[in-house]
Amino acid sequence: MKPSARAGLVLAMLGLGGSCSGPPWYMGEPLDGAPSIPSTRQNLSFRRQRAEATRARAAGETVLEVRALLALDEVERLTDEQQARLVALLERRARAFRALARPVAESRDLERVARLAPARGAGLLGERAVALRAAGDAWLAVGATAEARAAYEHARALGAADMDFRVRALWGQPPSETTSLAELRAAIEALPLRAVGPVATTYLARGGTDRVVLTRALAAARQERLETLAVRVAQALAAGDAAHAPSDGGDAADEGGDDGGVTDAREPPDAAEPDASPSPPPLPVPANLAAWMLGDVSLSARLLPLAHAHAEILDDVPRAVRWIDLALGEDGTAPETLELAAYVFGRAGRLGGTERMLMELAYATPDRAAGLARGAAVWDSLARPREACAQWIRAAKWRDDAEDPTWRRAVGCARRDPGAGDWREIRGYVLGRARPERRASLAATLDSLSP
Repeated sequence: MKPSARAGLVLAMLGLGGSCSGPPWYMGEPLDGAPSIPSTRQNLSFRRQRAEATRARAAGETVLEVRALLALDEVERLTDEQQARLVALLERRARAFRALARPVAESRDLERVARLAPARGAGLLGERAVALRAAGDAWLAVGATAEARAAYEHARALGAADMDFRVRALWGQPPSETTSLAELRAAIEALPLRAVGPVATTYLARGGTDRVVLTRALAAARQERLETLAVRVAQALAAGDAAHAPSDGGDAADEGGDDGGVTDAREPPDAAEPDASPSPPPLPVPANLAAWMLGDVSLSARLLPLAHAHAEILDDVPRAVRWIDLALGEDGTAPETLELAAYVFGRAGRLGGTERMLMELAYATPDRAAGLARGAAVWDSLARPREACAQWIRAAKWRDDAEDPTWRRAVGCARRDPGAGDWREIRGYVLGRARPERRASLAATLDSLSP
């Protein structure tokens, strides 16, 4: 082979390798040939970035100021004054991310603060340890074990508490024989649902009866499709009145202990209980919406709740795309941001971008079936019934439970659009998965769905 041909082949192989590497949200290309996140500016020189940071600060556009300062930090061109300013802004943004329950973004900002200002980082040791531990939980919840391991190792180095059972869960190791029921209970309550299964199996074998713990174990078994465990947990719940079941032993202090590390009452990313307090009144749309959206450290902290309450703010599609560009730049791992991005790109006619965002949404959602169902709802909202139906079918198949009501959505939409799927084949599959005593009832329900 000629040297030139050999060099071309090597370059081609390198190109192919690059296209297949990286996390799932970087895989694939937009199907319509348009970029998912449109380019809104050229890469600026550091002098222009400095000018942009100064202009944005004077204009009160803090979101854009933070972005310019971060770009300067990446090329190590911050002045002393700009570095101090960035540290202060990142601390504020980390607090905003914590309020949004986004530990990955929060820990990223806090660790940058520690790098830029080591003394300040030492003063935030406790906050950093807790954020890193929660970030590890968030990564573990979606199966990103390499990222979870890095976060857990860093959290442990900073003194975070309750790390032993997390590390064991990360490596897929069951609890040790000496683990008490109280410790098992604490692990089930703290771990992401994806990692609860082995601990719940041990908890049942030891005779654990706490209803809250068993309920969470059942949710984990259903999410991860651990059918045997789900049956055993359901039987344990039905065995007696859990509200009067004897305690497993040990109180809150006994369960976790105080090992001298950092503790925190933060809920894991997929375990928060619904808030029973009254919902606050919807936010009013600010008079100067464009300026208000850029006026704090985090655009997503303002965009997401306002768009939820007032969907009409997205009617200016180019402006909405610009906001989404900025929100994804702040944190491209949050399911809420990815869901909104898919919708906005669809409104802009960038259907390839919508597909890519929905792929990332499914990956970023601990319960994959729920993430797929959210994607189906986005397609429905965009008046794309065929894409929605295909997504409903995928969501139902992922859960693969004959009693899952998502099958009704799948059968119903397939009857309306035969091109999306064969509803008779889907019906037969569901009935084949059902318990014998439930087949007649399920068949009647599926057959009653109007085309």
